[in-house]
Amino acid sequence: MHAYTVEPLYVPCDQEMIAADFYIPKTNNKSAVIIMAHGFAGLRQFKLIQYAQRFAQAGYAVILFDYRYWGGSTGKPREMISINYQLSTINYQLSTINYQLSTINYQLSTINYQLSTINYQLSTRRLEDHDPICFYV
Repeated sequence: MHAYTVEPLYVPCDQEMIAADFYIPKTNNKSAVIIMAHGFAGLRQFKLIQYAQRFAQAGYAVILFDYRYWGGSTGKPREMISINYQLSTINYQLSTINYQLSTINYQLSTINYQLSTINYQLSTRRLEDHDPICFYV
């Protein structure tokens, strides 16, 4: 039996919908939410799912999402890579989630992968209430 549940999460972003999986630990510590996205040409069901599962087992809530135009997220053309669109996707995720979490005492952290690291470093400068965590794999 898992120490967490996974729920689908959809966040509006301009005219598109960003698809995510929300890993909710069964422990009730409410310490942090980690937002994760794959890097260049990656989807949320690739390698990062293993990290999300481990973090959730350790008691962290995790939001693992696909960028706009990729995977379960909407938008055309499909599989388009655009730093500007990735930044706006991240900003929508962070601002929406940050607003929702402010009412339930979670701390927001970000974890990113490869190309996403640049995007997160740029986007997290715009948010004051969370501590970005960066790593390369």
